[in-house]
Amino acid sequence: KGAKQAPLLASKLGAPSMPGRVVARPRLFALLDAGVERPVTLVAAPAGAGKTMLLTSWMSAVSPPGPVAWLSLDHGDNDPVRFWTYVLAALCRSGALPADSGLQTLMPSPQGDDALLPMLLHGLEELASPVVLVLDDVHELTEPRVLHGIEFLVRHAPPQLRLGLSTRADPPLPL
Repeated sequence: KGAKQAPLLASKLGAPSMPGRVVARPRLFALLDAGVERPVTLVAAPAGAGKTMLLTSWMSAVSPPGPVAWLSLDHGDNDPVRFWTYVLAALCRSGALPADSGLQTLMPSPQGDDALLPMLLHGLEELASPVVLVLDDVHELTEPRVLHGIEFLVRHAPPQLRLGLSTRADPPLPL
């Protein structure tokens, strides 16, 4: 079987908890509402500007078009196997995937994403409703194989996938 994989951190697979008081941002919520009707929504702002809080409060205040799969990224997610394992775990945890979905058992291979990504997209095409996949802190990703995989998702996303990217700088993706 190969090396045993480290357990997944649950804290990466859920939006951070909300503080007691949050400033309402109706204009920004309206922009996010409009954005998630399209394949990709980019939230880019400097460190400390409130990107994560905005997305978290938006998810709590409005009804996204479907379940939200959240992944908080860090430098370790530049490993393609780790990145795609967490993406799949976020999708499973969101409740978007039916119990009989092939995505429930899909696993990334150390040999590459050539088979994984088409299978992932095919599984997403079969969903009855959209799923919003939020990748928070995309600026942490620098590995070309991971960025190429995200580019593949962007280029070939089925209507059921709504990708939300939160970052400190525009990512090196053809958006």
